[in-house]
Amino acid sequence: MILPFLFVATLVWGQKSGMSADEVWLVKVAGTVLLPFGTVLWVITISNLVFRRRAGFIKQLLAFFGTAFLMYILLSSGVYSLR
Repeated sequence: MILPFLFVATLVWGQKSGMSADEVWLVKVAGTVLLPFGTVLWVITISNLVFRRRAGFIKQLLAFFGTAFLMYILLSSGVYSLR
């Protein structure tokens, strides 16, 4: 569940924090692939703890595909790259 925070920290600080280029690349690839799953886990957690009800399948599906679509848009527009 900490992957979104690690992902953002890597994008912001990256090699400035002493990480090698290979480590930055690995976190970027892992974040791109696993970020939709992490988003679904956050939706389930927030729904159960804050709203005191189960996260419906539709909410989970929207969170997963919304995050995957956002990553696709960022990659295809050149805002974010895996290099």
